[in-house]
Amino acid sequence: MPGEEQEVKITKDTYIPIGVAATLIASILGGFVWLSNVVNRIELSNALIKHEIKDMNRKLDLSLQDRWTASDMVHWADLLRAENKDVKVPAPVPSWRKDD
Repeated sequence: MPGEEQEVKITKDTYIPIGVAATLIASILGGFVWLSNVVNRIELSNALIKHEIKDMNRKLDLSLQDRWTASDMVHWADLLRAENKDVKVPAPVPSWRKDD
């Protein structure tokens, strides 16, 4: 009768149309492909960030290599003494030896 609801029972004899099954399988596979692409993009992004950090560390190390050291100070004082005999140049004392 029209307007009367029929009770739906799912049993071992209930089949789903092949189109619905194919759509479901294709959707699941598409989801896996999409998720795989997202994970690959994240891994690539992380690799690029690691590379940039290594490059920044290398640049920082290079910039720290060009520093005035205690041996540079002694060498400069020796040159200053040699070129200016009339000027009394005190012996340089590195900061780590000032307390001695």
